[in-house]
Amino acid sequence: MNAKLLGKIGKMAMTKEQRKLNRIKEMQQEKDKLASAIEQGQDPFNTLGFGLIAYRNTLYSLFVVFLLCSLITYPVLNAFRAGDAI
Repeated sequence: MNAKLLGKIGKMAMTKEQRKLNRIKEMQQEKDKLASAIEQGQDPFNTLGFGLIAYRNTLYSLFVVFLLCSLITYPVLNAFRAGDAI
């Protein structure tokens, strides 16, 4: 039989406690994988997928653009505040 099908049948035959123990074991494996990535000096977000990395990069880009716009408009705001603008 197909190994995938056997895995599904095996999961259906598990008791509630066995499923809970399997889930705990899977969570521990994920934690271990994340810890090993950190120890190797890799970015821990890489293990979470492309979407999260793209989101973080987009937020950083928006932060930089907002900062640049703020720095550019600061002299203009000061000129208007002083009353001797254009």
